[in-house]
This record gives sequence, C-alpha cells and structure tokens, in this order.
Amino acid sequence: MSHILRRFYLPPQKIKKKSVIEGEERHHLEDVLRLKLGDEIEIIDGEGNVYRAEIIQLDKRKASITIKEQYFVPPPSVKIHLGISLLKTKAMDLVIQKATELGVWAIYVCTTKYSVPFLKEKEKKIKRWQKLAIEA
Repeated sequence: MSHILRRFYLPPQKIKKKSVIEGEERHHLEDVLRLKLGDEIEIIDGEGNVYRAEIIQLDKRKASITIKEQYFVPPPSVKIHLGISLLKTKAMDLVIQKATELGVWAIYVCTTKYSVPFLKEKEKKIKRWQKLAIEA
C-alpha cells in the first residue's frame, strides 16, 4: 500500500532548506490532517517545483520543516483553459476548486446575458478565487 504525501503551498521566496509553514496552511497541517513530528509532506511552489519535506517542529503558530528532496514537474503538454460565466458565490467557488483539482490551466470569468451581476468588490473576489485555486 503506497503512502500518499499531503501537499502544501509555499511561495517560492519562502522555500529554503529549513522552512516554516504558518497561518491557514499550518492549521490544516496540524489541526485538520493531524500530522505529527517526523511525518513527510510535499511542498509546491506554483512554478512546477515539488519538495519532499519532513516536519521537524510544531507549535501553535508555525510548523517547521526541512527539505529532503526537490524535483520538477513539467507543465502539461495540453493546457486546458476554462471560460465560465459568473455564478453565485458558492457555485463559483465550487467550480474554481474542482476545475483546479482536475488540472485546468487557466480559468476565464466572463459576463453573459444570464450571468449573476458582478460584485462591487471585484479585487477582493479575484483574490478569494486565487486563494481557492491554491488551496485546491
């Protein structure tokens, strides 16, 4: 039976031989997945790099890890682009999450005759969608 490594996102500038996972990612690592000292995880940086790491310290605010191995995953040869009409919040969140999980390369949100009117807080919504994609 193979052991599945849990993946976490860290921006490239925060990845070093010894790195720290904070905030929601730390909460997910320890409180949700209940990972422990010595457990191995994978770190992705959004640029195709994947790092195998070991948890070396846990506390209430951060998880310290040490990178054991790095490898590169090339982008897919076929890149799927999804164009979607703006939906209500929960439906839009679900589409972004599932499309990302399925490997969609880019999501283009457009307005159509039957779209839900775009919200006033456009920048806030775009940041939320980007966060959802990273979490997926």
